[in-house]
Amino acid sequence: MTTLGSTFADITNVACTLDNLVLTLPASNEQARVLSPSATSGTIGNLTSPGYQLLINRGGRLYYTSVNEYDTNASPPPTTVTSVRLDSPVPFAIKSGDYAKGIRVSYTVNWATVTETFTGQVKATWKVTVAGTVRKITKIYDVVKQVLLNPATWQDVLSMRPDVDTQLSHIADKQDLVNRAWETVKQDLYTMGIRYNLVVQEDSTTLRDAVVMQCLYNLTTHSNLPVPLAYTGQGEAYLDRLTRDKERFLSLLQMPVDENEDEVIASPEANHNRRTVFFRSAYNHRQGS
Repeated sequence: MTTLGSTFADITNVACTLDNLVLTLPASNEQARVLSPSATSGTIGNLTSPGYQLLINRGGRLYYTSVNEYDTNASPPPTTVTSVRLDSPVPFAIKSGDYAKGIRVSYTVNWATVTETFTGQVKATWKVTVAGTVRKITKIYDVVKQVLLNPATWQDVLSMRPDVDTQLSHIADKQDLVNRAWETVKQDLYTMGIRYNLVVQEDSTTLRDAVVMQCLYNLTTHSNLPVPLAYTGQGEAYLDRLTRDKERFLSLLQMPVDENEDEVIASPEANHNRRTVFFRSAYNHRQGS
């Protein structure tokens, strides 16, 4: 790994570990989802971890699939996979003796040599030898660190419910109500895997609107804020609407993720195509062009 336009030391020669799991399969009909391997070789890792896939080979016909759940023998460490349930059925019949191979390359990049606060571009070059041929893949990442702050104000709440100021005239510090809602939304983000560091486009109101919905929910349930006239006698329906709207706004923070790194965005991956990009660590990486 090397930087573009900066001076910190390059990170080179990162060792990679190639998954060596091979499962020998029994005969099965087309559309099978549960397979009971007749033999296991190699190391059994976490077959259901994000991004892990099995490559099934049927006489040269290849099929990539994800594992939904699996069973092994009881001996620690396990040496035999006794069954696997696939996320999607195999679209062809399997012949006894066909095999499935674990597809996973793991590596660890040590950033200990980077002691400065760095923002900019990093170029990563991956070299893989396949059948004696060296294949090179180069990717450019933007490294960003941004502290995420409360995007909403009390005025944003008033824009949604102008009557709130009158209804809660006895509360002096109304911005504190918004800040409490923000703490709840931060916890929601954490549950979604978004760890505070977030890049949001300047014209995006998604996160702000989510906080407003949470604030109105809190005020209705804890501060005796009356429901709007249209929801008179339907308090639960109003709270459900606020919850649905907040979840809809937060769902827009997802991004397309090429989970199997095959450089193709499959349908399930494409469904997460959003304008906002999030990162999960202090030094956050976004692929550039």
